[in-house]
Amino acid sequence: MCRGLQEQGDDLTLPRAIDYYATLPTEVAARDLAQDIAALPYGITLVSIRMNDPQQGFMASFISTDAPQQWHMTEITCQLTDLAEKHGGSFDGWGAPVVQA
Repeated sequence: MCRGLQEQGDDLTLPRAIDYYATLPTEVAARDLAQDIAALPYGITLVSIRMNDPQQGFMASFISTDAPQQWHMTEITCQLTDLAEKHGGSFDGWGAPVVQA
C-alpha cells in the first residue's frame, strides 16, 4: 500500500485520514475489537459496525489521522491483525488518499 502511494507521488510523511477495516463473526466481537483498538496509542477510533453478508459477519470500520510511513503502518497492521484474530475475525487492511507536498 505504501509503495502504491509513493508511485502516485505521495509524501508519506504528511498526515491524512487513514481508514482501517476488519471482519468479525458477531457484533459483540466487533465491539470488543473496537475497545481493544481504542486502547492502542495510535488514536484510531471506531466509525461504524455494520452487518456484512450474513455468512461473513460484521464489518468494523475505523479511522485515524496519521502519516502512513512504511515502518509505522507495518507496526499498526501487525497489532490490528493480532487483535482481530483474538476476537475470531480478520483484519482486512487499510486505505488512505494520496497527499502530495
